[in-house]
Amino acid sequence: MTPRPGRSSAAKLDDAAALPNLWLDEDRAAGVDAPESIAVLVRDRYQRDNVVTGLAHRSVEVRPVDREAVGRGRPVVMTMHRAKGLEFRKVLLFDVSMEAIPGPYGNRTAPRPITTTPCCASARCCTWPPPAPATNSPSPGPARPTPC
Repeated sequence: MTPRPGRSSAAKLDDAAALPNLWLDEDRAAGVDAPESIAVLVRDRYQRDNVVTGLAHRSVEVRPVDREAVGRGRPVVMTMHRAKGLEFRKVLLFDVSMEAIPGPYGNRTAPRPITTTPCCASARCCTWPPPAPATNSPSPGPARPTPC
């Protein structure tokens, strides 16, 4: 799903509801029973509450997390700040746009592709921009996007 400028909140929530449902279906088919390892991260508590309500209206049961422990049995919705130090198998960053990225990364005229890289033994993380090569060798060409 590619975000489009000027989309309504309802359309963003429709997209946000589709992805956790897809991930939960994939987990059930694979015999994985850990829905709490799926997270929807938002910017602030107000947006968290709106996303929880919006997903509930779209038949996606999630657990809002503030100060309490994550708990078991449902995907979680929490602020990015609250998620610091926690690990999830799959993460959806809700309503994050180029304008939300601070510093020199947010001032690009042409978006760079999002790549998927293993960030720990049990998870895959979407990173933007792609990490720079570790050597001084010539660049292998543009990074190719990989679905998260």
